[in-house]
Amino acid sequence: MRSARGGKRIDLPVEDFIDVLPAPADPDPFEAQDMDRVIDRLEPRAAQIVRAIGIDGESAADTGARLGMTEGAVRVALHRALKSLARLRERMIE
Repeated sequence: MRSARGGKRIDLPVEDFIDVLPAPADPDPFEAQDMDRVIDRLEPRAAQIVRAIGIDGESAADTGARLGMTEGAVRVALHRALKSLARLRERMIE
């Protein structure tokens, strides 16, 4: 088999290198705290939706059922909340 550059391709099992590969990084507790602070700046319902879908992995349908919203309304609210988060992030960077 040839590589994209025309040379021979060598397949090596990743298990052979497990001792030299970096370990997965532990979650940074400060990053989670910062994220919570930024999300808290959203309107309460928007913050609930971002946490439910973006952090907890809940579906839009389940989030909507819990909040008394349609799945489509949840998706629209999530999109708006993410745009708001992007604007907040830009202000924090400046």
